[in-house]
Amino acid sequence: MKVGADLTFWVFLVLSFIIANAAFFTERLLGILKTTTLNHVVVFILNFVASFFFLAGVSYLFETTYSVHQSQNWQFYASAVCFYFILATPGFVIKKLQK
Repeated sequence: MKVGADLTFWVFLVLSFIIANAAFFTERLLGILKTTTLNHVVVFILNFVASFFFLAGVSYLFETTYSVHQSQNWQFYASAVCFYFILATPGFVIKKLQK
C-alpha cells in the first residue's frame, strides 16, 4: 500500500504540532537527557531549536520522496520558523499563561 502525499502532509502537520509543543512540557534535553546544571530557559531554547531542525529533516525526507527537491531562499526558512512559532502557541498558553 502506497501512502499518498495528501496523507503524508497531514501526518507531518500533526507531528509538527506535537513536537513544537513538546518543548513546553519537558525539562529534559530532547526529552531524553536529564539536565541539572543548565538553566531551564537554555534547555527550552535548545529543545525548541533541535526539534525545529528535526522537523526540517523530516520535511526534506518527505519532499524528496514525493517530488523533486526545490532549493529555497531565506524567505522560505523565515516563514517556516514563523509557522513553527504559531504551531507552538498552544503549548505556550497552557504552560506559561494558565499558571
